[in-house]
Amino acid sequence: MQPFTIVTPIHGAIRQEVEIALNSFSQFYFSVTKKHRSNLNLVLVSKREIPTDVIRLAKTLKINDAVLTVLNDKIGLPTSVLNNSPIMFLPFFKEKPEWVSLALYNGLPVLSYEMAGEKLLLDNSCGMLVTNLPTEESISVFAGWLKMLYFDPGAYQMMRKGAKSMYNVVLPLRRGQYLTQVA
Repeated sequence: MQPFTIVTPIHGAIRQEVEIALNSFSQFYFSVTKKHRSNLNLVLVSKREIPTDVIRLAKTLKINDAVLTVLNDKIGLPTSVLNNSPIMFLPFFKEKPEWVSLALYNGLPVLSYEMAGEKLLLDNSCGMLVTNLPTEESISVFAGWLKMLYFDPGAYQMMRKGAKSMYNVVLPLRRGQYLTQVA
């Protein structure tokens, strides 16, 4: 299997959203064999230093070796992160259209909560949206989707193609609004 890297921008995220990202990844990570775990990474992207409580939680969950951090003080994500990340994971409670736009532009399927704005930008062809569920249930749903996308490359490829297509159909007027990548 190829490396499977999930990118989650955390600058501007509240603590609970970051915890959902870490717990979802942890549940997914420990649902696969050790052989597969070596292919899995969660990349946390932040404008500032990653908070110590986030690092501590990753250690407590025993996923610290699989969690990578990228500091980026610019809008968008470094090309190296985008080129090596098959999924954009946005467990945010508020709409983040700039991240959705960035993901779609780069052909990355999006996992997120269902919100009015995201529903207009994402459908089943390019994203998976959790409806209002209790946190623990949301974590299980996100973990299940990560596992499905990891083990079903056909579904992943369809969503990747859908992301590019959705960007070209739904977002043509926004192309200059959000930077798509950072050198």
